[in-house]
Parts: sequence; C-alpha cells; structure tokens
Amino acid sequence: MTFPRLPEERAHRALLGTAVLLAALLFAFPMQDFRAYWQATRELAVGGWRGVYRTGELIYKYHPTSLFFFIPMAWLPWVVAKAVWAVINGWTFWDAGRRLAAYWNIRTANVLIALFFVLHGLTWHIKLANVTFVMLWLLVIAATSRRAWVRGASVAVLIIIKPMWLILVPVILLRRDLKGLALTVGALVLLWAVPFLGGLEAGKAAYAWWFEMLADPFYDFEFGKNDNQSVWGALWRHQGMLSIPLVAAYAIASAAMFLPWVAQTGWIRTQRAAALASFTAMPIMLWMWFLGWMHHQLLLLPLFALLWDVRARRPVLVALVLAWILLNGTGELFLGRAAFVWVHQAGFPILAFPLLLWASRELDRSSPAG
Repeated sequence: MTFPRLPEERAHRALLGTAVLLAALLFAFPMQDFRAYWQATRELAVGGWRGVYRTGELIYKYHPTSLFFFIPMAWLPWVVAKAVWAVINGWTFWDAGRRLAAYWNIRTANVLIALFFVLHGLTWHIKLANVTFVMLWLLVIAATSRRAWVRGASVAVLIIIKPMWLILVPVILLRRDLKGLALTVGALVLLWAVPFLGGLEAGKAAYAWWFEMLADPFYDFEFGKNDNQSVWGALWRHQGMLSIPLVAAYAIASAAMFLPWVAQTGWIRTQRAAALASFTAMPIMLWMWFLGWMHHQLLLLPLFALLWDVRARRPVLVALVLAWILLNGTGELFLGRAAFVWVHQAGFPILAFPLLLWASRELDRSSPAG
C-alpha cells in the first residue's frame, strides 16, 4: 500500500495549522473539565482547601500540588482563562508532534496520520479540555529528553497529575537507571511537599480534604461508564459492585498483559529503547487503569505515529486498522447506536490494546542502538 508523501516543509505547516485549529475548537467549546480547574483555584483563595474538594457538579479530583499549576488562571476572567488554556493545549500538541518526528527521524505527516487514529479521543478532549494534551506532551518529553533530570521531573509531574503514570517506573527499572529512579523519586517528594509551602496546617488540610473526597462514596468515579475502555471498566459494568471475584479477574487479566510487556521490553539498554518502551506502555496503561476513558486514547498517538512507519508489513497495517475500528467512536455510523453501545458495554474496545502491543514488536527490530 502506498500513499502520496507530503513534503516535510508542508507537513510542518500542516502540523502548526492543526494545532491552531485544535486551539480554536477548544476555545469554542464549554471546556467542562478546565472550568473545574479554574473554579477550584478561585475557591482556594476564598474558602481554602475545603472549597476546592467540595461536593458539587464540578469537582476537582486531582492531587493538591497539581492545583498550583493552575493558580495563575485564577486571576484571569473566564473567557481569558479559556483562551490561555486553548493556546497551551495547541502548543503542547504542536511541540509534542515536532519533538516526536525529530527524535525518531520520522515524517511529520506521521503525527497527523496518527491523529486520525485517535480521533475519538480527540473529540472527547475538545469537549472536555482536560489535561490529556499536557500529559501527552510530558510523555514525549519524558521519553525523548537527553537530560536525566528533565526526564525524572516529567515523570514525577505525570504521576502527580494521575497515579496511572507509575507505569513508567518499570521502564526506568528495566533500563537499570538508578540515577533516573532517584531523580524521579526526589522530584515526587518535592512535589508532594508543595502544599506545605503555606504552612503545616495548610498542607495537612490539603491532604485531609483530598483524602476525604477520594473516600466519599458520592464520588464513585463512574466506573461503569461506556467510555471507560479498561478491563476494570468492562468487568465493573457486568459485576456492578466491588467484590473478590471482580478484583481477582482484574488482576489475572492485567497480569496477562503486563507480564508479556515486561518480557518484550527486557531489551531496554539505551535511551532510545527506553523511549520506545515508554510509548508501548500506553496500551498496558489503558488496559489496566481503572479510569481508561476514551480521551486517554490520545496517549496512543506516539505509538500510532511510529507504527505508521512500519505499516508496509501487512500484519502491522491490519493491526492498525482493527485498532482504529475497535477504538474509534465513528463505529456508530456503521453499527447503529444500539449495536455500538452494546459493543462498548461488552468491552470489545479493550481488544485493541493487545493488538497494538503485538504490533509494537515490529518496532523492536528497528529500534536504534544508540
């Protein structure tokens, strides 16, 4: 299968234009999740940490330290804050794309093609305007930076945003990078201490209210939603409640993916190999994580971009197409609404992640040695 090649200069312009378009679309939508971040920063100034982790429709669920990243937004009117967040999202997408293409010496057009494969996740992100683009950017930074402290800090920030990024720790361990592990742990300790900058009582209040919110049954995080495409979500929809059989089935299914991935990435010896392992960890994370929402599919973009370079091998192309069919919400156009919902409730989209993990083995063979 052959496709017309887009000249690199035009591809760079197309990437920039796409970033601008995405920023404009984000600004045009309500930015539901970002509004929660913006309101939480304003509540911190008025009602303290109790106001941040309050009961309500727009609840801030993340680590207290992560709120400090949004504090500058609190001083801006809502429309201005929306514009700034839209620009940040557009820039992070553009910078992640150009870094990915330059580091792996692949065509910039690969990034745009990969964007098509994660289109459903992108539509959800445009609607919600959450931190997924920022996480994608930090992932690329953590995977490609030649500075150990930058990689460690990026991984630490990712873990602060969402604990699911602990999946990158095995990559560090498999590489036997003790310095990188120490830098990551050190950065995490510093980030966990940030709420105490306002004093001991302020720090204790931040964690007390955060833990109380996490333990409150009111915030069950909607495990059974159709757009939760993890194994846990699929089991939860059929089980309906937490139980020993559910936990056991989840543990067995997760091990069935995690252990082969560890064996597959046992060849990690160089920074480039570690970067590749970081990207192949994304199917594992989406398969295992409790809250593998559809918008998290955006995190597969680097892997799709790299796999597109080996699409000439027919099995890889088949895996790419099948993954797109399973993950992309446009399947509703072909199946009808009722069948589409049934497919998601049955958990069929999670079959895409083993396909991608298998296809990524083709990347091992072409992984640079340096």
